[in-house]
Parts: sequence; structure tokens; C-alpha cells
Amino acid sequence: MKIIVLHGKQSSLEKQLHDIFTKHDFQVENMQYGSLPGFRLYQQIVDANPDFIVTIDLIGFEMLTDTDDIAFINLTFPSLNFITNDIDMKSLACLNNKLSIAMFFYCEGQAVYDYLMEKCPEIPYLKLVGSWDEAVVDALIEITPRHCEECNDEAIQRFK
Repeated sequence: MKIIVLHGKQSSLEKQLHDIFTKHDFQVENMQYGSLPGFRLYQQIVDANPDFIVTIDLIGFEMLTDTDDIAFINLTFPSLNFITNDIDMKSLACLNNKLSIAMFFYCEGQAVYDYLMEKCPEIPYLKLVGSWDEAVVDALIEITPRHCEECNDEAIQRFK
């Protein structure tokens, strides 16, 4: 499986996710948000045609379509969105926009999770996790049967 991890500044979570996925033979491509203008970065993501994209703290959710929707709703592959306790709570407001059912959100903190449950009830999939490893396993279980043609139970079993 091919995965894109979209990140801002280098972070320990970005490295941890990279290590989790590569340990299990996933092809991981890191893309830094801000390295290209938004429309070019979006096109680079589309052209890479990954099985899914991973975002950290909603990086890239500032990219909008001509109708002011989050550009990621137009992707033909799922997005796994990891939200840390370090996120600026104001940036969560973008989740009140139209979202795709192929967007999966994972929070590490109860405060962020509670805020999203109250303020953004339309989020299609939101889960509070105890660890990022747990989030990855859950994400693969959720997206594999629905979205990844090449995936199978063997790929999921590697994470259990």
C-alpha cells in the first residue's frame, strides 16, 4: 500500500507514523505542507495516487475549492486525520464544513474529542485513541474493506 503523510514542521508524531507504516512494509511518502503552493501540492497528492493520505493536526485543510469546500473532500481515496493535544482549537472550526465519508479523525486527548463531539457533530468518523498505534490499527480495519482494493485481512493482521 502507498501512503502519503502530509505534515507541517517535522514532528515526533510524523516520524512515529512513518516508522509504524514502514515497519509493516507500507510505502510511505512524506510531503511537507507549504513546500509548494496549495494547488500544486494538491495536484501532486492526486498524481501520486496513494491508497490513503495521513494528515497531522488538520494540515492542508486550509486548501479550499472554488466553492470554499475543503479540497480533500474531492480526493478519491480516504484520509486519516490525526489530531494531537497541541492543535490550536480555533483551527478545528474548519470541520464544520462539508466533509467526506472517507475522512477518519483520531484524537489523542479527551478535551479535543469532547470539543469536536459538541461543536462538529457532522464528522463522519471520530474516535478517541489511547495511542497512535491503536489509531493506525483502527484506521486500517475501517478503510481496508471499504476503500482499498488491493488490501486484505493479511495486511490488517500485521498490525494486531
